[in-house]
Amino acid sequence: MTGDIVVDVFRAAIDVENKDRAGGYDPVTVADRAAESVIRDAIRRRFPTHGLFGEEHGREAGSEAWTWVIDPIDGTKSFVLGQLHWGVLIALSDGTRPVLGVAYQPVVGEAFVGRAGSPSEWRRGDERRPLSTRRCARHAVRVRRTARRRAPARAGARRRA
Repeated sequence: MTGDIVVDVFRAAIDVENKDRAGGYDPVTVADRAAESVIRDAIRRRFPTHGLFGEEHGREAGSEAWTWVIDPIDGTKSFVLGQLHWGVLIALSDGTRPVLGVAYQPVVGEAFVGRAGSPSEWRRGDERRPLSTRRCARHAVRVRRTARRRAPARAGARRRA
């Protein structure tokens, strides 16, 4: 359903608003807002006690710790340019950690699904394929260590004593 809303306006002439008030560029379209509204309504009907946290409509607390995190069009810049590098992202947190994550690409009808304690998988229609994954914590440590290293001197640049 959300995919239909977004795909219907993909590569169409639509208004784009810049929501970055600090001078950068963070585009949002009617498709972003409409898709998030549809996702929120579907979650509320099925899980009325869960919280919602969406990029376009903000946070709505639930009566339980469960919170759905929604980015209705991740890659709005690509979406606006008519490129295929965008998707719908939805995650579920149990209040302490993510337990479900879905990246859906409506144009090609593919989804990537990860659940805590279960193998991740690629989906298209009735097709399912397991995905090979690895823990991210180890890589986050490497990124931190890399960021602390000094950048190598550029060729021809003078070194300071």
